[in-house]
Formats: sequence, structure tokens, C-alpha cells
Amino acid sequence: MQPSPPATRRSSASSTDTRTARARSCTSASACSGSVSSTRCSPRPTGPSSTGSCAEPAARSSSHNENPARYARTPYDTRGHRCLFAGAHSPYVAHLTSNESRQESTVKTLEPTRPAEFLTRAIHPAQKQLSVGILSTYPPTACGLATFSAALVSGLARSGVTDIGVVSVGDSDHLTDVPLVVGQLMPRDALSISRVSQILNRYDIVIIQHEYGIYGGADGDEVLEVMRRLTVPTIVTLHTVPLQPTAHQKRVLEAVVNESSTSVTMTSIARQRLLSVYDVQPSRVVTIPHGATIPAPVAPTNEPTPLVLTWGLLGPGKGIEWVIDALALLKHEVPPVKYVVAGQTHPKVRAQFGESYRRMLQDKVSSYGLDDWVTFDSQYRSLGSLLRLVAQSTCVVLPYESVDQITSGVLVDAIAAGRPVVATAFPHAVELLSGGAGILVPPRNPEALSKALRKVVTDPLALRTMADRAADLAPMHNWTTVATSYKKLGASLIPRSAPSLEAWA
Repeated sequence: MQPSPPATRRSSASSTDTRTARARSCTSASACSGSVSSTRCSPRPTGPSSTGSCAEPAARSSSHNENPARYARTPYDTRGHRCLFAGAHSPYVAHLTSNESRQESTVKTLEPTRPAEFLTRAIHPAQKQLSVGILSTYPPTACGLATFSAALVSGLARSGVTDIGVVSVGDSDHLTDVPLVVGQLMPRDALSISRVSQILNRYDIVIIQHEYGIYGGADGDEVLEVMRRLTVPTIVTLHTVPLQPTAHQKRVLEAVVNESSTSVTMTSIARQRLLSVYDVQPSRVVTIPHGATIPAPVAPTNEPTPLVLTWGLLGPGKGIEWVIDALALLKHEVPPVKYVVAGQTHPKVRAQFGESYRRMLQDKVSSYGLDDWVTFDSQYRSLGSLLRLVAQSTCVVLPYESVDQITSGVLVDAIAAGRPVVATAFPHAVELLSGGAGILVPPRNPEALSKALRKVVTDPLALRTMADRAADLAPMHNWTTVATSYKKLGASLIPRSAPSLEAWA
């Protein structure tokens, strides 16, 4: 899928200045280091528009005597060599190559939309590959954006991008030595903002993952301070587009879109909402689907008991209790069903509320006498283990309480695996399932859920039809296909005076 390139900004000056600037490259990790202090990250907005948070809830004080390299590491070793992403087979393999080829780059003055001029640079002909910087949460942080970014990095590598660096967001000690992480953005810290901006400016393009709750400031508005310091083209992936934003949320999202070179929504519904609710230019917004890992074909299971599956980080709002209520209605109408709830409690939920939500669900199961029907699987699963579990399932159930969720990685993964889906009618589900790949139900409605589940477990023909429709949708969500779209979009943002990346492929 090739997104249409957005309109190029035009210079407001009487003539366009083109000048040659020598790329400034750090030759050691210490050259870009700096000490910072961190404070509590602003909590993400609450309400129906909240679709999951990667926000760091806990404050941790730090002194200026702490290891400065932790906050602003560079992708250079002590010999002045650039650490490049090795690529197609492992997301955690890096090799060293000489930095001598990064000699000069051409920059063009574009329309100033911020206090400092926005500059974008062409790729020097000697540098045949696009380099990509990414600003996001990142594993081992447990949240949807971190998982998304890691998968995007792997997809970019498979698409031929060999120079990738990640600036991770949040105050987390465990990110200190994560491969590919070249810097760390700390909330409410001006020095950190300045340092990571310098790091990101060494790449040809920057891809920013946006969700209100992961950045510092009110509604995460500190991300704008980073964006205004970037002198390279930026792509912003929008994970949350509230239908009824507060006045400040609206201003922040409009500014994020307008400060970017282009913004990406992952569904057509999200793009329509963005254009109708927010004051943004349509030419700046494109749609690229959410990616998924396409599993290898698996032989059908001979297990006679239908397996209904929900997976993902557990917490209030996931709607698991409504499935349990629905199974109680089905208990005396259909043969036994096995319902597996796979996933650990969201770390932010566990930190604040412990395992109270899981215990409430377990108590509900026992009160209905469904202990033989419902299993809670809280073990950590690798991607391969999870895909095997999905392949064994009869259908996937997504009973989310919010009807404002514009993207769902779990939904895309289920479709990619060719599994029928029973889901509440949140926007992403409406877009993907309306063609017959699943059944849509109202939220918080156990009667509708029980009816849908009855159809899935008692009508083999309907089940097969839904599975076939899901399989038809899978190819467009392949992570390599999705990452290639980001790569081509990034290349389109390089000034036309630069040699075509396609010519170098």
C-alpha cells in the first residue's frame, strides 16, 4: 500500500534558499550526554476516548550527578562508528560501519510555522539508504505503543532500512541497555528535550508515536517542544483521536498534526474523525493500516470443545465481565465452551490497584459455577506462543466497553490469523468486521454477546465464512507491507531535488 504523499510546504520567502550544511556527527557517546532530572509524567486523559495508556505514573527524582549517558545516548561507539540496524532476521543485531560517508547534506528553507525555521534535508547521493529515528515507548515497557514500535522497527528492517534508532519515552531504568535505543526522553525536563532533539536530527526522517498519556505536560503537550526542535521531516502516527476532546486536547492534537510533515491514522474512520472534529489540513493526513504478524498456516485442531479467546493486558474497561455474564446465559443451552483470558494485568493498573480486577472476575466465574469453562492465563507469552494459542482458538472476543477506540492491535492480530471476531462496535471493529469477518455487538450487553457466541460455537458454516473473510483482510496488515508504506512515505518527504530512493533500491 502506497499512501499518497502530503502536500509539500512552500516557502513564504520571495525565494527559496538552498544551502549546504556539513552534518554534525557525534563521535562518541559522551559528546551527546547530559544530566537531567525527572518528574511525574502527566496522566493521560480519562473518559471514553481513552484507549489504553503507556503513561509513566510514578515519579522518580534524579540528580544531575546521575549517569548522563542514560538520558541522551548516541548511536556511536567510542571509536566514532555509527551503530547500524543489521536487519532482516533479528531486531536486536547491530553492526558497526564507518561514519565517513555522512559528509554533507543539502537543506532547503521551507515555510516557517514555528519560532525556528523548519528545515528538511535531502539525502546525500553517497548515502543510499533512508535512516529513521523513532520517538515512542519501547520494550521492555509493557504497553501497546511499545509493542507497535518494536514491530515497526522489525518491519522497516525487513523492508531494507538498515539505520534505525529509537528514542524511548519515560523514566525507566530498564531501558538503559536496550539495543537500538539511542536516547531517552524524560518528562518535564528541558535538557532532555534538547538532547533527544539533537539525536533525532541526525536521521533523515523521524517517526513519532502519539498518544496523549505518554509524554510530559498537560495532555502530553511536551511532545510539541521536541517537534519544534526537529529540522528533519516528521511522520506522526496517531493512536488516539478523541471524538469529544477537551479544549486543550483539541489544541494539542491540532498542533501535533500541524507541526508534523504528515500524520498517519490507521483507519479511515479515524481520518474522517480527525478532519471533521479538528482544524487540520486534509493533505497532511494519510491512512496506513495497523500492522500484524501473519502466522504460518496451522493444521485445524481436533479439539471438540470450542475455544473462545481474549488476550492482552488486563484492566477495567476490557469488558471481560460481560463475556462471563454471557457464558452464564449459555451454560444450559450449548455444550461446554472453554473461554481463555490470556494476559497479565496492565502494569499501571497493577501498580495502583493490584490484582483487584482479576480477582473480581474470578469471583464472578465461581459465583456462576463456570470454573470449568473459564481459564485465566497470566503467564508471559512470546509472540510464537501467542500465535499458536490464537491458531487453536475457535474465535476471538473483544468485549471492550469503550465505543471510541480507533485502533486495536489485538483485533488486527486476530484478523491476521484468520480468526473470526466477536467485538463490541468500536470504530476499528466496525471498519474491519462489517464485511463479514466477525460479529458486532453493543457494549456491556451480555444478551447480545451470548447470541453471537451461540452462533459461533453452533454454526460451522457461519464460522468458516467469517474465517475466510478474515483471511482475505490479512495481507494488507503484514508488518513488512505496513513498514514499506512508512518507508515510501518518508522518502516522499525528502526534497524532490534529492536523487530518488527508488533508483537506489
